[in-house]
Amino acid sequence: MTDQLHDWLIRSITAHQGAVTSVALSPDGQLILSGSLDKTLALWEASTGKCLKTFKGHTEGVTSVSFSPDGKWALSGGGNYVSIKLWDIFTGICQKTFNGHPKEITSVAFLPNGQQIVSGSRDNTLKLWDVTTCECLKTFQGHGRDVWTVAVSPDGSKIVSGSSDHKVKLWDIDTGKCIRTMTGHSGNVVVVVFSPDGERIMSGSNDNKLIIWETATGDCLHTLQGHLEGVSSACYSHDGKQIISGSWDKSLRLWDADTAQSRFSWEAHDKTVTGLLMTPDQKQIISGSHDKTIKIWNNPWEKEEQVNQVETDVQEDEVIDEVQVETPVENPITDETLPGEILPEETVTPEEMASPEEIVPPDEIVPTEKMNPTEEMSPPEVTTLDESLVEYSVAEDNVTNDSFTRDVDPDKALIEESVSDTDTLLPVYQRVINPPEKAEEDDTELDSDEDENKLLYEPDQPDVIMSPEAVRVFVGHTGGINSVVYSPDNKILLTGSDDKTLKLWSVESGECLKTLTDHTREVNAAVYSPDSKYIISVSWDKTIKLWNTETGNCLMTYEENEKEIHAVAVSPNGRYVLAGGWNKAMKLFELNSGELTQQFYGHRNYIQTVSFSPDGRFALSGSGDNTLKLWNVETGESIRTYSGHKDSVQSAVFTPDGQQILSGSRDGTLRLWDTQNGECLQTFTEHSSLVKSVAVSPDGKMGLSGSHDNTLKLWNLQTGESLQTFEGHKSTVTAVAISTRGKYLLSGSRDGTAILWENPFQ
Repeated sequence: MTDQLHDWLIRSITAHQGAVTSVALSPDGQLILSGSLDKTLALWEASTGKCLKTFKGHTEGVTSVSFSPDGKWALSGGGNYVSIKLWDIFTGICQKTFNGHPKEITSVAFLPNGQQIVSGSRDNTLKLWDVTTCECLKTFQGHGRDVWTVAVSPDGSKIVSGSSDHKVKLWDIDTGKCIRTMTGHSGNVVVVVFSPDGERIMSGSNDNKLIIWETATGDCLHTLQGHLEGVSSACYSHDGKQIISGSWDKSLRLWDADTAQSRFSWEAHDKTVTGLLMTPDQKQIISGSHDKTIKIWNNPWEKEEQVNQVETDVQEDEVIDEVQVETPVENPITDETLPGEILPEETVTPEEMASPEEIVPPDEIVPTEKMNPTEEMSPPEVTTLDESLVEYSVAEDNVTNDSFTRDVDPDKALIEESVSDTDTLLPVYQRVINPPEKAEEDDTELDSDEDENKLLYEPDQPDVIMSPEAVRVFVGHTGGINSVVYSPDNKILLTGSDDKTLKLWSVESGECLKTLTDHTREVNAAVYSPDSKYIISVSWDKTIKLWNTETGNCLMTYEENEKEIHAVAVSPNGRYVLAGGWNKAMKLFELNSGELTQQFYGHRNYIQTVSFSPDGRFALSGSGDNTLKLWNVETGESIRTYSGHKDSVQSAVFTPDGQQILSGSRDGTLRLWDTQNGECLQTFTEHSSLVKSVAVSPDGKMGLSGSHDNTLKLWNLQTGESLQTFEGHKSTVTAVAISTRGKYLLSGSRDGTAILWENPFQ
């Protein structure tokens, strides 16, 4: 059943100045421990919501927290490799630090004996540590990608882990060997939990599913589906009969663990639910969120049971009374016993709170690609860069966690529309989420691919009208979209998706023309060659592929990388392909032969975005080391480093004259740079979360950005003014593009849709 917001809310605590990433409950159920991206831990009194203590010492966001079995110690993991810390609960002093992981720590937990701890990391491993000596006792190797979550069995003999490789692994603590691997998820596994008796394992993923596994055999017992977005947190009740889960869709769901049926669901937070607990008496649920709050709820299941028991007792009393007296006794149930009671909400602000600049929530690395220069354009005269420019700054290696991708399978009905010739005036349509009855009747007839050109209708959502600038919604991918690109003639839209496919769409009709299916993992980015004959795509499957646009056939797979590839670009003359990814290097290939002709080394973390200058002489890269670099394409020399972003650079592109660069970052800002001297000319700060993608208008006067806050923004590059905000996507806007004449904007999102918008300033 679905219930209204706050039906069971007891208390809301404004817990941190940054996103809450993890919560833990003391063994006696009296204290709540929270970790945040504001780099602090906080200790709370569960009964009052009072902040008892703030723990300061991490230099990056705190990603995971845990209580020791005796409740005297707190354990925390942070966003860099030296950030496992052990704290004295009573003094708030850090007593020990555990060093050994070469990459960020994502999850920490105590063993039941209290003498050992286990940690998971983005270095693909788990480690077992001795609490007394801080010595690493074992390293568990076997996952192929980042380990996001770990849990210890109740008897302390086993560890379970979840990873970006979509696998759940069960480990023997004594031998350090993997006992079994459980496969069934199609997305990153970000939650693993043992049942209280240790006989079952629960895993949650950004594929929107929870899976219950039998520990002894690894068999899948149940699949729990109901969340509209990825599962981000979950826990068992202490009797093992209930499961509570949280999601990127901001909701909580309460499940019957035996039947796998959803009993209750409600929208709990304004952002992703990142931590969940249930008190030992099972009467209350505690949730933490990226909206910076911790909320305490009455357990609706327990309240319902109480009410049912009262009603049963009353009915029995009434039967007895009917025999003994003529007038039945009044029903003693009062409003106080009914579920759905809305209790006064208390807001508590922690004492001694740190006040660092807010760090945006982590998100899976999904690069985007911008429009390429086209033959149809007549670019302005380019003033070339001085090759004698020298690199002048290097940023500190300050990399934060990236979070998880989301696979969606939109179950949409559609409303018909039409679009005229590309890049001329198009009729504007509104997206009505709850349309009139006639639209519902039409919905049943729209099942074929030829109806994919019609706008979305989602009957399970509240009444919403999309921004009037929306012209068309492209629906058909079953996973989040990571890349949107116009063909050089603006007649075709190219999209790349987490569902491992690329799709070609008619911009005029919205029809899906072709689906390209040779990749075996998520497609991260794709581009057209300037003559439109070829498409080049890169993927988590570590390949670069060349496709024939007309036939949709894969013509060539370039050298298979040792690491995943995030970004790709094609030179303006169509001769070269530039690609970058996890190996921290850019590679230059000859398009037709696939020959590797140049490599660019210098970044200290993964490369998220690559681009050619308009004249093709220079290459630009943005990295997880928070910097951009300018390179000489012919020599491979690093000419300049642009430093200023406080988190990884997600997207960057040249202005058409090549004199400026626009970049977007996980720090939530865009920056406009002078290409020649490296000066930051403007900083754009109105997004409320990380910036995933940027593009520049053909006249160089406007910038477009897509963000984790689910919006697009159009900017005046000269003044820094935000001109327009476009709302309509239900999840992160991962990719943006602008048509050749600047009249239309494109966006792609993790909600699985691409949207065509009218530019109100053209």
